[in-house]
Amino acid sequence: MTLNEIALKNFKNYKEEEIKLDRQITLLCGNNGSGKTNLLEAIYYLQTLKTLRQAELIQWGTPEGAILATKIEEERPIKYSILISNNERILKIGEKSIKRVEEFLKGSSIVAFLPHHLWIIKGGPLLRREYLDRAIFNGNFNYLHIIKEYRRILKQRNASIRQLVNSTDKEVWDRQLIKSAILVIKERQEFIKKIAPLVTEIYSSLSATKDILTLSYDMSRDAIVEGDDVAIQGYAKLRRIAQEERFRQYSLWGPHRHDLKILLNGYPLGVAGSQGGQRLGIIALKLAEIELLKQKGVIPLILLDDLASELDPIRRSLILSCLRGSQHQIVLTTCDPGQWAFKDAKTVTKYYIVDGKIKTIF
Repeated sequence: MTLNEIALKNFKNYKEEEIKLDRQITLLCGNNGSGKTNLLEAIYYLQTLKTLRQAELIQWGTPEGAILATKIEEERPIKYSILISNNERILKIGEKSIKRVEEFLKGSSIVAFLPHHLWIIKGGPLLRREYLDRAIFNGNFNYLHIIKEYRRILKQRNASIRQLVNSTDKEVWDRQLIKSAILVIKERQEFIKKIAPLVTEIYSSLSATKDILTLSYDMSRDAIVEGDDVAIQGYAKLRRIAQEERFRQYSLWGPHRHDLKILLNGYPLGVAGSQGGQRLGIIALKLAEIELLKQKGVIPLILLDDLASELDPIRRSLILSCLRGSQHQIVLTTCDPGQWAFKDAKTVTKYYIVDGKIKTIF
């Protein structure tokens, strides 16, 4: 599915603008603060219904905003719209109102390269779990149901702990938690098993060093190692920590406590890696995600926000050649269009953005 056009109304610093995207490469040029990243955020929100940054989506002082888009599926145009206000969000495909997120996002796949994604390396386990769950969902649409069901059960079990339910009710919630947790853990482990060797290989080619980057799924907070029977371990652990859970009033076992380990030569990349090494680690992670999707026959839309300023010309060329090899639709931002050298200018559509206005095609 290709994103053909997108129109914004009262979205961030855009009053009312629209843009037609190239089927291959769209380059958004402009100074910092002009609105390039805001346009990427609109595209990302359209494809995920998630924001890139913690900030208001609609313009200050306006009651509502909108994202309107046309996607092309099998040469057929399909209209999508999102109406956003302070207290609700209305989704439509064509003229049909959509209630279920799964239905609106079906067929959408996106991978974004953003400067602040260093938080995946530097931040805490919660941020890495969020990345991991989003990456799995990109290639396995059913995972959205699995992780939402786990979160529902976790929330209800936490409420039951606070309400001091009897032992029979507790056993019911324990069984449901463990059953749902097993599905989440299985999906996460399978994903990491597939993507880890790709990350190692890509990082090696980008860094031009002997450093080794590895990924693994860390369940050590629950005293689980790969190969353990999660159900047996889970029931035993929940019995042992029942009193502590009542004291703390929330669940102290499950994949909501797990982590994605990203190690450089056996040490956390966020500690052992330089700023450049950490940035290459994120790029390797994203490129590996794209390769894994390609192996499944999924070609995601790709967003690159100011990536050129972070890399030397050789790595920029290497990354772009990797991305263009599978006919991805790519949207890039830059302050200096000269930083990107395109071998075939016919495959690139360039726009210039000034203060929230898409003013020029050149």
